[in-house]
Amino acid sequence: MGTIYLVIGGILLTGVLIVIAKFFFRLLKHVIIAAVLGGALMFFWYHATRPAPNPNIGKHAYHTKTGDYLGEVTGEANDPQRGPLWLIKQPDGMPTSYRKASVTLK
Repeated sequence: MGTIYLVIGGILLTGVLIVIAKFFFRLLKHVIIAAVLGGALMFFWYHATRPAPNPNIGKHAYHTKTGDYLGEVTGEANDPQRGPLWLIKQPDGMPTSYRKASVTLK
């Protein structure tokens, strides 16, 4: 008697799983398409709204008054006391900052 219930339960479970699988695979197709389209749209939106890098980064910096070579520009910053700054990597590899007014870029 117990095996009959097991067989009937197995048949019912198989039927329910087949119905769920048919519905799920139809839904899964739409989920995959939405994920691919969403990923592509996010990729293009990110690259379209990303700010352009500063063209001065990577240029060589020289002191305006003495003409001495200071190093390579790695970025820019703004200090409340000193004003706008260039972040410069010196030839020995040490980072430093100079006021933009005292630096010439080439």
